Amino acid sequence: MRRVHDQGLQLLISLALVLGSYRLATVFELSGPIAVVSAGLCLGPRSSRLGMEPGSRAALIGFWSLLDQLLNTMLFLLIGLQLLGLIIQPAALLPIAFAVPLAIASRGISVAAPLLLTGESLRDKARDTAVLTWAGLRGGISIALALTLPASPWRVDLLVTTYAVVIFTIVVQGLTMPRFLHAAYATKKPN
Repeated sequence: MRRVHDQGLQLLISLALVLGSYRLATVFELSGPIAVVSAGLCLGPRSSRLGMEPGSRAALIGFWSLLDQLLNTMLFLLIGLQLLGLIIQPAALLPIAFAVPLAIASRGISVAAPLLLTGESLRDKARDTAVLTWAGLRGGISIALALTLPASPWRVDLLVTTYAVVIFTIVVQGLTMPRFLHAAYATKKPN
């Protein structure tokens, strides 16, 4: 990267880094996605020290942002097509009534535990816990993991429940987030 000043070649090097680190991780039976994230974390902050010009850095970020949006769009399109293929029994809807509140409660507990160690007031901790809990949207990764489940009598039920939790978090929590934030922080007095 230090010797290359061509934006296109720097982009190809970043693509090679992604593909190479993923492949290397799978050869050693490690997590490919974690290897790619680690490679990105190593490259990103060092890009200026590697001689990457600000314009090249902006082009690289723009490319990866576009690729991220395209892949997320494709993922949700494929998820929708997968959902059309599911045969949902009425009994499969019962776990949804428990799964959505359980997902929100478990997110609340996982957020509240570390916040208890902070020096904020109890009121600030409660508000921050509520906001971080409501902001805990689920998405493609949850569904992708559920789709990798082996065939079993519970696979369809788990898929339906996962889809329901993801749809609830995206539609209900995602669309109400601005109002939730306004309600949570509108009454906060400046220090």
